[in-house]
Amino acid sequence: MSIVIFILISPIIILLVWALFHSYHEFSDTEFISIFGFIKIKIPFQEIKKVGFSLNPMSSPAWTFKRVKIDYKKFEFSLLSLPKDEELFLSELKKRCTQAEIKDRDGNLFS
Repeated sequence: MSIVIFILISPIIILLVWALFHSYHEFSDTEFISIFGFIKIKIPFQEIKKVGFSLNPMSSPAWTFKRVKIDYKKFEFSLLSLPKDEELFLSELKKRCTQAEIKDRDGNLFS
């Protein structure tokens, strides 16, 4: 019985471990890209309207409760895990998304 459970659970564990080591964010010339395992989110810079923070643990796949909320297009948004260097991430977004309202962790406009 325990070998059957092990066989059934092993693929899930392997998938989660793979996602843990295959999660990152990057900036291309025209868009922000977030990778979490097999999930890939691409958001063009000109569509980003607002960037803030969320602590909702049920909101999206991420390894941390510290999440960045990116509002884009008209009604769409993505909740993503926060990169290690929060300051660098926000300043890079501010540089590339001049039209966006970017707030820091305390809810103040990022400058």
